[in-house]
Amino acid sequence: MNKNYPNLFSPLTVGNIRLKNRIAMSAMHTCYFNTDGTVSPKARAHYIERARGGVGLIVTEVASMEWPIGRGSKREPRYNDPTCRTSGRT
Repeated sequence: MNKNYPNLFSPLTVGNIRLKNRIAMSAMHTCYFNTDGTVSPKARAHYIERARGGVGLIVTEVASMEWPIGRGSKREPRYNDPTCRTSGRT
């Protein structure tokens, strides 16, 4: 392990969330979601692979506050609908 980052792989608690390490993946726009805002198999596989790779915190991608009016692309996640929020759970 690098001496400059001795805590990088140590657990961390943020509020009531416990992370297995301090590695975070920032939000990225992948365009992997279905056009109705639900999670596609490709989007699901993308995030599962990152989690398997050891990332402690994954911030999912861009989402509009008022879907579909405010969306920036046709393949953006839709989090304002309970069906869409749970469509990516494994």
